[in-house]
Amino acid sequence: MKEKTTGGIRKSRRIITSPLGIITICVLLSVCGGSVRQKYPERNLKSTTDTLIAQAATDEEKLERLFLYVRDEIAFNWVYPQDIPPEDVLKNGFGVCMQKASLLSAMARQAGFQTRFRFTYVRKQALEDFLPAYAYKNWSDPFPHTVVEILYQGRWRSFDPSFDS
Repeated sequence: MKEKTTGGIRKSRRIITSPLGIITICVLLSVCGGSVRQKYPERNLKSTTDTLIAQAATDEEKLERLFLYVRDEIAFNWVYPQDIPPEDVLKNGFGVCMQKASLLSAMARQAGFQTRFRFTYVRKQALEDFLPAYAYKNWSDPFPHTVVEILYQGRWRSFDPSFDS
């Protein structure tokens, strides 16, 4: 394989296609500042939640505001390590399904609701238009997915804030 050198940095034309290689790149990006720099360091879970629900007249409106905020204002994007606190997801401004579900759960609890997580498996075809071809080819099928359930009017209701509108 031919490599180019630019400014002392070797540039390879090799595309990393293995899941381990993809995860390694993501971890390196995280360690080197990929997810360490917080886009919104001033955000606070309590004040953000309180502001979102302040004008809500009903519990349904509170849940709608919280759900839409996490779904649409917190971008779906890869963050490693994945086990970060909800407040960091809020400050980063992005996360994957588990991180966005964790944030919605924390905000709903802050607003007085009971929450829990539901784990499920999804066929990789759900990500066909989302993932690059090399990642899609090597993606596990089915793959684990996380949603949050919120107790509302005596029933557990599922909320999946993963993908932005």
